[in-house]
Amino acid sequence: MAKHPNGWKPNGREYVWKSTLIKEFARALEDAGRPITHSAVLEMLDRERPGHRTYPTEISRALTAAKVECKARRRGGIRVEAEGAAYPSLASAGEAHGISKEAARKRVKSPHFPTWRLRD
Repeated sequence: MAKHPNGWKPNGREYVWKSTLIKEFARALEDAGRPITHSAVLEMLDRERPGHRTYPTEISRALTAAKVECKARRRGGIRVEAEGAAYPSLASAGEAHGISKEAARKRVKSPHFPTWRLRD
């Protein structure tokens, strides 16, 4: 694997690996209170090392190694209101009412269950 020419520090003796650059940037975003997303990391890499190819798996691996959680995706499912109670996901609504996640999904879509609906 060849080293990218833009990875060398100004002194010309030290090389900063892409994964190290990603980890440092992720920690800076975290300290600033901004969400860590793949697109933000890609933009940073384009600024720091133009013309260098980066795969999404490289970013994911670097963030996993740094134990940084990417906030790009919402985790926890689709929020549901069922019979007057709010639930964070279809699975939790189904558990509370003794039905499966798929049955809860069908109830949300069905006009026969007006008390089951998705929340914004």
